Amino acid sequence: TEVRDGACRPIVSKQCPIRGQLRDANGNCACPDGLEVRGKACQRPKPIQEQCTIRGQVHNKRGDCVCPRGTEIRDGACRKAQVECAPGAEFIDGQCQPVFTRRRCPVGTTGRYPDCTPIRRRPGVEINPGILLNPNVLQQLVPQRQPRRIIQDPSGANIQNFKP
Repeated sequence: TEVRDGACRPIVSKQCPIRGQLRDANGNCACPDGLEVRGKACQRPKPIQEQCTIRGQVHNKRGDCVCPRGTEIRDGACRKAQVECAPGAEFIDGQCQPVFTRRRCPVGTTGRYPDCTPIRRRPGVEINPGILLNPNVLQQLVPQRQPRRIIQDPSGANIQNFKP
């Protein structure tokens, strides 16, 4: 004890035992306004959470009612989400698994998938690589356009764009 204000008083430590507490006017340790003692410190009081109305919902960190991960609200309760698998996969044993179907080579190719090769057609005109061709001979093979002929109409008008 110690003598204070003309009387014996217990010795009071200047520091409060709980983190965040301060001494009030009477010398008592108390948390500041709006805070309360939780555990070993002054903290904001936990908000009172409302009861979730949908069966299976839980509170997230913000206090909102949500269905757990992997579930969704269906028929008034949290139920496992219906999974849609990508094309070529099916939902088996709780997960999407690839379905192996026998693949075929595309049209215009031959072989066994994936070793497909284009079907080579024989050319309609074969040229023997050992023969040297004169460019004039090649020119004769190319179809020539016929020039337009102007025909006189007996009435005296020119008729153009006439092809026999």
